[in-house]
Amino acid sequence: MHALMPQTVEDISSMVLEKRSVPLPGSGSPLLGVNGKIASFVLRKIFGTERKRITSDCTHCGICERVCPVNNITVYDDNVSFGDNCADCFACIHWCPEKAIRYGILKVNSKSHYTNPAVCAADIMAQK
Repeated sequence: MHALMPQTVEDISSMVLEKRSVPLPGSGSPLLGVNGKIASFVLRKIFGTERKRITSDCTHCGICERVCPVNNITVYDDNVSFGDNCADCFACIHWCPEKAIRYGILKVNSKSHYTNPAVCAADIMAQK
Protein backbone atom coordinates (compact mmCIF):
# COMPACT_ATOMS: atom_id res chain seq x y z
CA MET A 1 0.00 0.00 0.00
CA HIS A 2 1.18 3.50 -0.79
CA ALA A 3 2.45 5.43 2.25
CA LEU A 4 -0.07 8.27 1.75
CA MET A 5 -3.04 5.96 1.18
CA PRO A 6 -4.32 5.73 4.81
CA GLN A 7 -4.23 9.53 5.21
CA THR A 8 -6.00 10.04 1.88
CA VAL A 9 -8.74 7.57 2.80
CA GLU A 10 -9.13 9.23 6.21
CA ASP A 11 -9.32 12.69 4.62
CA ILE A 12 -11.92 11.62 2.08
CA SER A 13 -14.02 9.76 4.65
CA SER A 14 -14.09 12.84 6.91
CA MET A 15 -15.15 14.99 3.94
CA VAL A 16 -17.98 12.59 3.18
CA LEU A 17 -19.09 12.45 6.83
CA GLU A 18 -19.04 16.26 7.02
CA LYS A 19 -20.88 16.45 3.68
CA ARG A 20 -18.07 18.50 2.12
CA SER A 21 -17.13 18.23 -1.54
CA VAL A 22 -14.54 15.60 -2.34
CA PRO A 23 -12.11 16.84 -5.01
CA LEU A 24 -11.59 14.66 -8.04
CA PRO A 25 -8.19 12.98 -8.33
CA GLY A 26 -6.00 15.16 -10.51
CA SER A 27 -8.49 18.02 -10.34
CA GLY A 28 -5.62 20.48 -10.66
CA SER A 29 -4.66 18.97 -14.00
CA PRO A 30 -5.36 20.94 -17.17
CA LEU A 31 -6.28 17.61 -18.77
CA LEU A 32 -9.41 17.42 -16.63
CA GLY A 33 -10.80 20.48 -18.41
CA VAL A 34 -9.89 19.00 -21.79
CA ASN A 35 -11.55 15.69 -20.89
CA GLY A 36 -14.70 17.52 -19.83
CA LYS A 37 -14.83 19.39 -23.13
CA ILE A 38 -14.30 16.17 -25.08
CA ALA A 39 -17.04 14.40 -23.10
CA SER A 40 -19.40 17.31 -23.67
CA PHE A 41 -18.66 17.27 -27.40
CA VAL A 42 -19.24 13.52 -27.63
CA LEU A 43 -22.51 13.70 -25.71
CA ARG A 44 -23.91 16.73 -27.47
CA LYS A 45 -22.71 16.31 -31.05
CA ILE A 46 -22.22 12.60 -31.57
CA PHE A 47 -25.03 11.25 -29.37
CA GLY A 48 -27.19 14.34 -29.95
CA THR A 49 -27.99 14.90 -26.28
CA GLU A 50 -28.93 18.52 -26.92
CA ARG A 51 -32.03 17.08 -28.56
CA LYS A 52 -34.00 16.24 -25.42
CA ARG A 53 -37.58 15.14 -25.81
CA ILE A 54 -40.43 13.67 -23.81
CA THR A 55 -42.49 10.74 -25.04
CA SER A 56 -46.24 10.39 -24.67
CA ASP A 57 -45.56 8.16 -21.63
CA CYS A 58 -44.79 11.28 -19.55
CA THR A 59 -47.27 11.82 -16.70
CA HIS A 60 -45.84 15.26 -15.75
CA CYS A 61 -45.09 13.98 -12.23
CA GLY A 62 -42.19 16.43 -11.88
CA ILE A 63 -39.56 14.00 -10.60
CA CYS A 64 -37.19 14.98 -13.42
CA GLU A 65 -37.49 18.64 -12.43
CA ARG A 66 -36.83 17.90 -8.75
CA VAL A 67 -33.78 15.63 -9.29
CA CYS A 68 -32.06 17.93 -11.81
CA PRO A 69 -29.00 19.30 -9.98
CA VAL A 70 -28.83 22.45 -12.11
CA ASN A 71 -32.57 23.25 -12.22
CA ASN A 72 -32.60 22.88 -15.99
CA ILE A 73 -36.05 21.29 -16.28
CA THR A 74 -39.47 22.89 -15.85
CA VAL A 75 -42.60 20.75 -15.80
CA TYR A 76 -45.92 22.31 -16.74
CA ASP A 77 -49.38 20.72 -16.78
CA ASP A 78 -49.06 19.74 -20.42
CA ASN A 79 -45.39 20.28 -21.31
CA VAL A 80 -41.81 19.76 -20.11
CA SER A 81 -39.20 22.39 -20.94
CA PHE A 82 -35.43 21.84 -20.94
CA GLY A 83 -33.15 24.86 -20.51
CA ASP A 84 -29.62 25.40 -21.83
CA ASN A 85 -27.79 24.55 -18.61
CA CYS A 86 -27.83 20.72 -18.74
CA ALA A 87 -25.07 19.01 -16.73
CA ASP A 88 -25.47 15.78 -18.76
CA CYS A 89 -25.78 13.81 -15.52
CA PHE A 90 -28.81 11.85 -16.81
CA ALA A 91 -30.53 11.95 -13.39
CA CYS A 92 -33.79 12.89 -15.12
CA ILE A 93 -33.55 9.86 -17.40
CA HIS A 94 -32.66 7.41 -14.67
CA TRP A 95 -35.24 8.62 -12.15
CA CYS A 96 -38.16 9.01 -14.58
CA PRO A 97 -40.65 6.34 -13.45
CA GLU A 98 -42.17 6.14 -16.93
CA LYS A 99 -38.83 6.12 -18.85
CA ALA A 100 -40.31 8.97 -20.88
CA ILE A 101 -37.21 11.13 -21.45
CA ARG A 102 -35.10 10.69 -24.57
CA TYR A 103 -31.73 12.28 -25.29
CA GLY A 104 -30.69 12.16 -28.92
CA ILE A 105 -29.94 8.63 -30.12
CA LEU A 106 -29.45 7.22 -26.60
CA LYS A 107 -31.96 4.46 -25.98
CA VAL A 108 -33.55 3.77 -22.61
CA ASN A 109 -34.03 0.14 -21.70
CA SER A 110 -33.78 -2.05 -18.61
CA LYS A 111 -29.97 -2.10 -18.83
CA SER A 112 -29.49 1.64 -19.37
CA HIS A 113 -32.11 2.77 -16.86
CA TYR A 114 -30.31 2.45 -13.52
CA THR A 115 -30.80 3.80 -10.04
CA ASN A 116 -28.66 2.87 -7.07
CA PRO A 117 -30.78 0.64 -4.83
CA ALA A 118 -29.39 2.39 -1.73
CA VAL A 119 -30.54 5.83 -2.95
CA CYS A 120 -34.07 7.07 -3.54
CA ALA A 121 -35.21 10.10 -5.50
CA ALA A 122 -36.13 11.86 -2.24
CA ASP A 123 -32.47 11.62 -1.14
CA ILE A 124 -31.37 13.44 -4.29
CA MET A 125 -34.11 16.04 -4.02
CA ALA A 126 -33.14 16.74 -0.39
CA GLN A 127 -29.59 17.65 -1.46
CA LYS A 128 -30.69 20.50 -3.68
